[in-house]
Amino acid sequence: MRLIDADVLKNELSDKDYITYTHEYGDAIPVDWIMSAIDNAPTVDRPRGEWIPVSERLPDDLEPVNITWINHEPEPYYKEIKDKPFTATGVLFKGQWYWWSTLCTDMLAEYQHNHNDIIDEAIEIIAWQPLPGAYKEVSNDHP
Repeated sequence: MRLIDADVLKNELSDKDYITYTHEYGDAIPVDWIMSAIDNAPTVDRPRGEWIPVSERLPDDLEPVNITWINHEPEPYYKEIKDKPFTATGVLFKGQWYWWSTLCTDMLAEYQHNHNDIIDEAIEIIAWQPLPGAYKEVSNDHP
């Protein structure tokens, strides 16, 4: 996916009436049509890979996401991690965060609870981001 800055594009086009391009028919496209297409195009709240604060919004239930978490009350033998941010993969379900695994998601979907993977109250989830897409092999046939 390639993101563009719609405002910059519209500014570049603002002093033009038509955009012409050459192909077998040699057409011109009215700029007002392009501006309308830009305004009606789907938008992306944030580029993929940026963290979203949980105070801004939460992911959908049962959607595995990367999370940034902070343990405010670790066990004494983990005192060096107190209040330091870490990352992991989690899943939100009915307002409660869980450490994610496929088994966790299955348990939540089927039984509506999973006591083994629930995230402790001492751990604060401060941000999340969607997981990246699956790897796709790229063919060397394309330029």
